[in-house]
Amino acid sequence: MIAVLYIVLAWYTGTSIVKRIVPYILNIDRVRCLTGHRVELGKWMIILPGSFLTGTLIMTWVTYTAAYIFKNTRYPLLIGNIVSIVLFSLIAFYRVNKNKHVFIGIYTRIKTGFQKFNKQNYIELVFIIVVTAVWSFFMFRSFIIRGNTMYVGYSVFSDFGPHLSVIRSFSLGSNFPSEYPHFAGSGMRYHFMFQFLVGNLEYLGMPLDWAFNLPSIISIVSFHMLLYSLTMMLFNRKLTALLTSVFFFFRSSFAFFTFSRQFENWRGLVSAILKNEEHIGNTLHENWGLWAQKVYVNQRHFPFALGILILILIAILPLYRKMLAQVAKAMKESFVKSETYMTESENSTELAEKCYNTGMFGKNRFLTVCHKRINSCSVQSLYQRAKLWIKEFAFTADSWLPLDLQRSIATGILLGLLSFWNGAVVIACLGILIVIAACSKHRLEFLIIAVITVVLSYAESTFFIGLGNSAIEPKLTLGFLSGSDNLLEIIKFYVELLGILPFVVLSTLFILPKGGSVLTLVFFSPILLASTLQLTPDITVNHKYVIIATILLGIIAACLIDSLLKARKFATILTASLLIMAMTITGVVDIITLFNLDKHQLKYETDHPVFTWVLSNTDADKIFLTHHYSLDPILLAGRKLFYGWPYYAWSAGYDTDERAQVVRQIYGAEEAEQVQKLVKKHNIGYIVVENENRKSKDYKLNEKLIDEHFTKVYTGSNNYTIYRTDW
Repeated sequence: MIAVLYIVLAWYTGTSIVKRIVPYILNIDRVRCLTGHRVELGKWMIILPGSFLTGTLIMTWVTYTAAYIFKNTRYPLLIGNIVSIVLFSLIAFYRVNKNKHVFIGIYTRIKTGFQKFNKQNYIELVFIIVVTAVWSFFMFRSFIIRGNTMYVGYSVFSDFGPHLSVIRSFSLGSNFPSEYPHFAGSGMRYHFMFQFLVGNLEYLGMPLDWAFNLPSIISIVSFHMLLYSLTMMLFNRKLTALLTSVFFFFRSSFAFFTFSRQFENWRGLVSAILKNEEHIGNTLHENWGLWAQKVYVNQRHFPFALGILILILIAILPLYRKMLAQVAKAMKESFVKSETYMTESENSTELAEKCYNTGMFGKNRFLTVCHKRINSCSVQSLYQRAKLWIKEFAFTADSWLPLDLQRSIATGILLGLLSFWNGAVVIACLGILIVIAACSKHRLEFLIIAVITVVLSYAESTFFIGLGNSAIEPKLTLGFLSGSDNLLEIIKFYVELLGILPFVVLSTLFILPKGGSVLTLVFFSPILLASTLQLTPDITVNHKYVIIATILLGIIAACLIDSLLKARKFATILTASLLIMAMTITGVVDIITLFNLDKHQLKYETDHPVFTWVLSNTDADKIFLTHHYSLDPILLAGRKLFYGWPYYAWSAGYDTDERAQVVRQIYGAEEAEQVQKLVKKHNIGYIVVENENRKSKDYKLNEKLIDEHFTKVYTGSNNYTIYRTDW
């Protein structure tokens, strides 16, 4: 199947991209984590998921660009695929031919070392199998096609209105230049490239449910693998890495405890949870499932972008570690050379011998003793230390000059191209990079990444939305969904929302290895962004920043709990168990709710008469005037609506009030000339009149005028009528 070939080519191409972004991956066995231990992680845990994400991102953009160039041809998407598949096939052939000896070696090693590989990586393999099985179940349960019926679960049907309409606008329509199917004629403000990927896979012959579910599953499994890898790069603890994924899947919140107060006994509580079909929570919109597993089933493009974010953090981590190492080295050298230390403390040899004999330290840890003893030295010594630290931090060449231009340029391009996959992740990633850059070496690399990202994002925004327009309109808004700009109220909101996670993280600061505390502050930064800045008309979308922060903070929390479990004492194991329960219990209720929601499904007939007629009798780029539907046969046929479901367009920044007025003027017009002018002005090809229009409270339908002045081309059941406007 060509669609499978497309995925394989993209995946293979991504391997070379990952090696540009994470060059040290080839020598990962030499990499050390924050504790100084060698990282025990197979490089395949980064290469495999990173290759899918980066290769798919690049190949999809190449396909779209080629299709756009040939937009005026009869089959632009066909030409786009020919260009991308041929190009990436040639690249693959060249790489295979150039490195055929490597492939022969890989085949031999796999054949002879399969059992050894399984033994060394069995934890990772079991982890991947479990994660794949769980997410496959929920992805296909929420969206599947059986026979001629499309089943859309209650957990996703709201957001699948724009998702499926965008997908079908490419696979069955001709959406070049690209427009939002729910708001035709006003450019594309919606981050749609993942949906374009899905539409293209369907166009290449993959059934829609597989075209949507397969890349969604691979994306979220890739994210899990990279999150596991990032945790290993920081702490080199497999249990910590596994717990991090657990805390991602089962969110921390006080929602369960707030919810449980309603019940007098456990029996009533358990019964209510097992039957629950609305997400629990006491904060604004928490009942939407904003923080639950539902987000990743609903917003399929989000895990894809999250995976790229984690890959970028893995890529720049050596710059942060280098700062830690260089500062530590400079400080140790200053301790050894310090005359203050030699005059105010015991002879260095005698001190080391004393510490060794008393069992405090081994002789090889003399520098550590020096570090502790210097704390009691003179003010002058402390001043010298501060001076050395500042010099190493800010006034050495490697603090600023780029180390690897290739890495920074490739990373900037990757992040910039992500803007129309999920813009919120790009903004959050830039915020994280700004904070971590302050504590890293080679800071100009971060500047290069930021500049390239901003330039590409601006270029894409100009291309899809128009010059002078933007998908984001930043303004200062304090408090996020707390409903208040009072600091105490904001803190109360986050305590209720995040449960014990912040307290666990703060407790972890006392046991983290050097550099861990700064990373904790870095990981908190997206919450600050969510609480101060509103970038779209609907501030609710800031929830993605909070989600990103909690995912990263979960790494820190997992470190503490792992440490408690490794102490192997009854008290620490009990404490760890209670913490795990408190941090995951709300997430357990969420997954039960998700399961219950998708017991109910909306059904759409894939051979619906309106769908069949529209697909067969109208041009692929035509605009329809209809009642404001979320998803209907016209959208599923790949056509666009002049004014679809208002919330989708409003939250993306479109002027819905003006367009609603135009709809009222056309349907309720008293003069045919007025309707004809509006239809021509807005390029409306067809007007639909059906029962929803007849009973609308927004206007009084003048059906007679429409019937007399436009050509009736279709009449279906319940007097569903389509008129052609000849525009």
